[in-house]
Amino acid sequence: LYQPPLATSPRPSCTLTFESLARPAELFDVDGFIERLHRAGDNKNSRFRPLGVIGARSFSPEALKRGKEFGLAMVNYKELFGESGLAAITHAQELLAALGGGTGASGKSADAIASELADSVASLKNNPMVSALCGIAFETFAVAVLRGRSIEGVIAGLDAPFDENGVDSTRDVDACGFKDDVWYAVECKALKAGKSVDEEMIRKFYLETGPSLIRYVGKTKVKECNAEIWTTGEASPEARAYLASLKLDRRVVRRILTRSQIEVPSKIASLTRIMDVIARI
Repeated sequence: LYQPPLATSPRPSCTLTFESLARPAELFDVDGFIERLHRAGDNKNSRFRPLGVIGARSFSPEALKRGKEFGLAMVNYKELFGESGLAAITHAQELLAALGGGTGASGKSADAIASELADSVASLKNNPMVSALCGIAFETFAVAVLRGRSIEGVIAGLDAPFDENGVDSTRDVDACGFKDDVWYAVECKALKAGKSVDEEMIRKFYLETGPSLIRYVGKTKVKECNAEIWTTGEASPEARAYLASLKLDRRVVRRILTRSQIEVPSKIASLTRIMDVIARI
């Protein structure tokens, strides 16, 4: 990660502008991003200059030099996630594509890609980003399961608007979709075997994320919301009791499901290995 030097004196907040590439960045990529910043109103004499942030698998020497000269923040995904981490992310993306059209960009079946994803996750044990990467793998699994159940409009990582003490914020819905006016929302907790979800995880999902999703969709458009926490760990009696004690919207159906309780369609049963691998890390 290259971050330009920060001013030592107080300065106004600035706008962040992002560019992300799924391949190595060349000089023309950086030049193109800088040109777009200029067109968006960047002025080197202004006190309110936007901070450009560009991420890529790697940067050519020319691209790195140009970005530093301009003052871009530059994120090298290979250095940040490592080869195994990038492989896991790539396989997760390919799996989602394969589930939508039968094969991924590589031409492999969903089963083959799922096996590669599980292998990639298994190699992450000593990766400093292991928690985030296991979360990506588990969310991919959740999307696959919901789609396998013929739930419509399934997406991962929906940002639902949330008012946090008067400040505009968002709450991330790991996976969600619908059938007519019945909605399904899944919170994925990639935990080690034996570790339970805790009260804070439960509180945030059911009192913040779930209600934010219902408001985002439109209260009149949600007849029922199946809000479930899926975990590769455990759900202690105390956790289940805490969930039962919460006062929720009457349309919300609450559940915490562990690995053995998540119903996976038979046609994608091989994907369950992803959960088993995460639990052992």
